[in-house]
This record gives sequence, C-alpha cells and structure tokens, in this order.
Amino acid sequence: MRDIVLKVNDKYEVIADSFLTDYDRKILTRLYQPIIGFGALSFFFTLWAELEGEQTITTYEKNHSRLVDIMGCNLPLIRQFSCLLEAIGLLKTYKKEINKEVNYIYKLNSPLYPSNFFANEILHILFKKSLSNDEYERTRLYFQKQNTLPKEYEEISANFNEVFSDIDAQHDFKKIMNFKNNSITRVEGKPLLSFDFPQFYRSLQEYQIPKNSITPEIEEEIKILANAYNIGVFDMRNIVIASIDTKNRKIDLSKLKNRCKEHINVDYTSKNTKKESKISFSGNITLDEKIKLFSTITPLEFLQIKYNGKTPLYTDIKLLNDLKKATDLNDSIINVLLDYALLQSNNKLSSAYIYRIAGSLMREGVDDPYEAMLFLNNSKTPKKSSSKKKITEDEVKVIDNELDDADYNKALDDLKKLRESALNKR
Repeated sequence: MRDIVLKVNDKYEVIADSFLTDYDRKILTRLYQPIIGFGALSFFFTLWAELEGEQTITTYEKNHSRLVDIMGCNLPLIRQFSCLLEAIGLLKTYKKEINKEVNYIYKLNSPLYPSNFFANEILHILFKKSLSNDEYERTRLYFQKQNTLPKEYEEISANFNEVFSDIDAQHDFKKIMNFKNNSITRVEGKPLLSFDFPQFYRSLQEYQIPKNSITPEIEEEIKILANAYNIGVFDMRNIVIASIDTKNRKIDLSKLKNRCKEHINVDYTSKNTKKESKISFSGNITLDEKIKLFSTITPLEFLQIKYNGKTPLYTDIKLLNDLKKATDLNDSIINVLLDYALLQSNNKLSSAYIYRIAGSLMREGVDDPYEAMLFLNNSKTPKKSSSKKKITEDEVKVIDNELDDADYNKALDDLKKLRESALNKR
C-alpha cells in the first residue's frame, strides 16, 4: 500500500463510469458495511453525493478541506477509508502532481450484485467472519430469490417478432454501425488482489509441469484462493502440484479449490482425518520419491500415514497447528521436519525438539524439502546428544520435561519473532 499523505489544499474530483442505483445502497449497507465498517461506507456515500444530478463527473474543483468539514474527521482517517474502499473494489484513486499542486480523482465502482458477491470467495469469507451465524443467515435469506412460479402456470409472453415486425434491418444496421456508443455501463468492482507469481513459477522449476496447464484463468483462480485462504507461495505450489490430473496433465480446478479449503485457518483438525492411506514410508522408497511425497501431502496426511491411516492424537494435531501458526515453514518442510524428528526420537513427537529444529530451519532460510533433508542430515540441528546416534527414550522424556507451560509459550513466541524477522527481510 502506497504511503500517501493527504493535505487540505489537495484538489479532488469524483467520477463514475458505472450505474449506481437505490438497490446498490441496500447491497452496500447489508453486504459491504460489515466488512469495511460504517466509516468507509460513509465516505463512499459522501463521494456518491458529489455526483450531482445525472452527470457522471463533477463540474467544479473542490479540495479535501471540504471532505473534512462534511465528514467531521481528519485526513488520515479519510485516507484509511479510501484504502478500505480501494481494496474491496469499490473505489479507484488517481493522482496527478504538477508544480507542487496535487490533484486526485476518485472513481466509484458499483458493488457486486448479491449473487456475484456470495460467489466471490474473498468477499463471502470476509462477510461471514464479520457477522454472527444468525445475522449471516438472516442477510443471506434477505437476498435469496423468493418468487418461484407454481408448476401449473404456462408462460404466454409475446414474442419479439410478433410485436416488432417493421424493422428495416439493412438500413438500421448501417445507422447503428455509424453510431459511436459512449453509453454508461455498470462496472462492478472486485477486490484488488496480489500474488507473487514470479516466485511461484521459480518454485515450480524443479517440477515437470506443462506450461499450458496454468492458464490465465487458473492464475486468476490461484490468486483468489491464495488470498481467500491465506496461502503462501510454497504452500500454493504444493497444492497446485497435488491438483494436477495425472491423465491429461491439467490442473483439476475442483481439486485445487478443495485442497485450498482444507488449508483454511491452518487447521489440521479436518473432518476427513480418517481417510485411508495406502502410502507407506517403509520399504525401498527412493530419495526422489520421498521428496515428491513430502511435496504433495499435508502434515496431517503425513501423520495419518505414520498412524497407519488412523486419526492422529489431539496433542499431535495441536502441535501441528501451533507450529504452522508460529512459523513461515511450508507443508513440505514441516513433513521433512516431522520425519526427521520421528527417526531421531524413536517414533515419538517431542514438541521441544521439533521447535528447536524449526527454529534452525527458519534461521537458515530453508524453503525446499531437498535442502531441508541435506541440512538436517548434516547434523546442524540442535540435539541433546553430540553423537549421531538416535536419541534414547529417556532423552526424549528429558527433552519433553525441559519445557513447562511458560517455556512452551516462550518457544512459540521465539518462533513467531523469527517468522516476523524473516518476513521483514523479504
């Protein structure tokens, strides 16, 4: 977001290249206000009021001191309101600076119709989070289609050709072709989204994925889903790889959406935890096969394999939740971490030991499963024993007992600080 400081003498004008109707007021009040708040909605209505009469552009210059007077708030707050409207797709802001004189144009977009609003995953999720369950259902029913016709009725509406039969097609078509259509249309604003596609494609270079499998439509869907479910680049890479149809090597859109929904809120306590898995890490699995597996399953699925297809214990699932929320590690790295920790700890999950390994991986900046395996097997992770032998059961107990509640929370806080530090360096 650009750091823009408004000044009272900065001029502005308001335009709209889209229809705004009385019904839009209901949509904005019932659907958008819970997301952006009453202040941002008031700013939108104030700008809307600037569009006088039937004109779509204001005809005289105004400065921002007018908005301060009308709204009774300061300029930083007005800028905050405009950012909310811009992000949600209701407003576009343009700036021109000449000889220290600054001019702004605020362009208003129409809100999405209710059917499009509820079909938009970003807006639907934000809306549902903003309301109680009762109010959400009440609002949804308010915009739901109610008038269904009884089956015994037959449509008898007149046909166009039955009423309008005197059209000179050839003559009228020529006149239409010579007419330049500048009629105003309805432009519905959509949320302004971003996704780091350059990094996403760099992360895919080691995988044999056909270039034509990620179409512009798939790209747009990836961007929407990444923002809707708070999915990072590397986790989205793993989801996309796991969503490829093995038969036609195309991305299965429904599978992509379902895997993203499973990722929501980083909650591994999915209802599908009892799903059977025939995958096994035993036998002569190669390194490449292991890395591929780490990159295509979630940590919960990894634990299910270790549990022979059964639901993991609550304490293990809680450990996954805490680890994912406290770190910036993607699923494939967490799988490597879990596999290594289980091998070193006689098939036991020690929270203290796992947090130490996670901290080491974060400080090292490891984001690839192969690099993580190399790093861990080079014995750079903190161990209780200086030798390379596996940790004994007694040592596991010692490690687990090292952390009381206060230390456990401190370990989580340290991981969160590491994550914030890593994000700030990007």
